[in-house]
Amino acid sequence: MKRQNTSIDGFIPRRSKSKPINAGDSPKKVGRPNKDIEDSLNAINLTDVDEPQNKRRRRHKKAHKAKGSRLGRFFKRFMLLIGVVLLAFVGYLAYRAIHDTGNIFEGGLFGLMHHTALKTDANGRTNIVIFGTAEDGSFGAHDGANLTDSIMVLSIYGKGNTASMISLPRDLWVQYDQACVAGYQGKLNAVYFCASDDGANEKVGAQALKSKIKEVTGIDIQYYAHLNFASVIAAVDAIGGVDVKIESDDPRGIYDVATGVNYKNGEVVHLNGDRALALARARNSEGGYGLANSNFDREKNQQKILKALFSKATKLNLATDIGKALGLMQVMGNNLHTDINTSEVRAFADIAKGLKLDDINSISMYDQDNPLLATGPIDGQSAVYPTAGNLDFSGIRAFLKQQLSTDPVVKEAAKVDIYNGSDIDGLAQSMADELTGLGLVAGNVASTNEQISGNIAIYQLNTKKTATRQKLEEYYKTQVKPAKSLPASFTNRQADFIIVVSSKKALHG
Repeated sequence: MKRQNTSIDGFIPRRSKSKPINAGDSPKKVGRPNKDIEDSLNAINLTDVDEPQNKRRRRHKKAHKAKGSRLGRFFKRFMLLIGVVLLAFVGYLAYRAIHDTGNIFEGGLFGLMHHTALKTDANGRTNIVIFGTAEDGSFGAHDGANLTDSIMVLSIYGKGNTASMISLPRDLWVQYDQACVAGYQGKLNAVYFCASDDGANEKVGAQALKSKIKEVTGIDIQYYAHLNFASVIAAVDAIGGVDVKIESDDPRGIYDVATGVNYKNGEVVHLNGDRALALARARNSEGGYGLANSNFDREKNQQKILKALFSKATKLNLATDIGKALGLMQVMGNNLHTDINTSEVRAFADIAKGLKLDDINSISMYDQDNPLLATGPIDGQSAVYPTAGNLDFSGIRAFLKQQLSTDPVVKEAAKVDIYNGSDIDGLAQSMADELTGLGLVAGNVASTNEQISGNIAIYQLNTKKTATRQKLEEYYKTQVKPAKSLPASFTNRQADFIIVVSSKKALHG
């Protein structure tokens, strides 16, 4: 029959599993019995087996309390370790943010604690010139590394959460404000190169570029952002690539021999950094197809890539995309410089949150229906110049003013022909100047023998221009007449409105 072990205070002694001690074994050979059992037995007072039950309960309670305190200390230490790891991670994020923010923006770290409104132009728009160079050495060392071969203006209307992107041809012929290696005239892409002393002074070069772009476009530029070509590759890779739709006038798509770009028309392609840069540089090298407009088509593709990059970057979730966010932050810290102040970052972030990809309008100055630019040789160089004439940027400024305006009358850009129905010299031209001040586009200015009743008669030929009609009626206190009322002697009817003026009383000036 198996003997029942005696229980003492709930502890059942168990036979040691250690090797039996034999006579003659030395102390070193013997070793020590199981330490837990030995310590437990030593803690038992065999003379107190019959002690009162309440004393035993107190001793149990004390033992459990000691065990609980050990578990508590372990738990606290474990949580402290977790806290240290989290703190280190947050600290790393903070360090990267501080380090990279300091590299990108003007102002110090404490500027992030302040919130300053963005600078705007007279129309409430914030305009940023974005220009790219290869100063990072991504194409090896060469003399043209600081030529700005990519120049865009991002115009943001914060109140309406909309934005427009305008590409400027790198080969646009301009007058320099100082002597450059090529003289006092040359291509737009050399403005930064010359003023910055080949990149030695970025701020001076960027300011010169901002001023020149204002001269060309009429847009007051508040900020600049200088990107290296390497940042395009790294930024796209950091967020896992971008998707861009291929659109070409050639039904086959686009093929560029120099860059190796080869895509079907209409397909949506996923681009990594290298492929995105290749598409951004493709411009119809010999033997290719689908980029018939060369630099103008390249500019459109550059806009698509930047829009896709912006859209994907602003959708990053720090909870799930922390790696991508950190990667993008580091890329920008190393390759992007701007004169935006850290105190203005919050305002930019607020706008970016409400801005969708479809809200960014791409504006091209090269359109077959509205040819503002032409190409041809100037001083032996292949150049781009306004169709209005070399260095005459008036047509470009008028077009962009209309495109960026929030005024419905200006956006309609109605063309108005003005005829002088009196013998007062210059009356029709005075009317044209007044209309221009209202944001309207004055067309033909001429004289007519047609007689009208009253001081002014306005005829509407394009019924879609409703905002302009309302403006003319309110301003001149007269009712606009339909096209059928226009006298037959007016054979040129290409305008949206025709005005006949017969007295100075019609003028407001």
